[in-house]
Amino acid sequence: LYGQADLVDALRQWLLPQPARSPRFLHAMAEQALSCEPALGWFRNLSYSGGHLYPKTIDLKTRGTRSFVDAARIWALQHRVWATSTVERLRAVGPFKRQTTDTAASIDAFDFLQRLRIQRQLAGGTYEEIKRVNPPGLTRPQRMLLKESLKQAKLLQLRLAQEFVH
Repeated sequence: LYGQADLVDALRQWLLPQPARSPRFLHAMAEQALSCEPALGWFRNLSYSGGHLYPKTIDLKTRGTRSFVDAARIWALQHRVWATSTVERLRAVGPFKRQTTDTAASIDAFDFLQRLRIQRQLAGGTYEEIKRVNPPGLTRPQRMLLKESLKQAKLLQLRLAQEFVH
């Protein structure tokens, strides 16, 4: 996009302090983020969400990457970070959270889920098909990485709940 950068800077200067002034706003965002859980069920087994049309599949966007996107967005607003990509936001808020190791693990997990999503999109199909992955159709290492990535998503949600939902 092209335009007057000073207008963007002025908006940024006004906008960044706003969420910190309204903790209820961040609390509401956290509650909304926690309403969609990663695709892990009992004993950390995969939880399928495809119903009878797409059995044994997981919606990678809703029940995978969304947890990372939501957490990064909320923490970026909380700490006045202007970054716009999920990975940039996670890196920027990591020092505030004193969790550099967890930040690296979260970024790796998010990247893996995004790669799976892109592979599905390149394979083609309907919108509902390309956003889903069939874990039994993955290799064993891919299934293990999928589970570990979803565990990281679950950890992010636990941190959000501890911080914002008392």
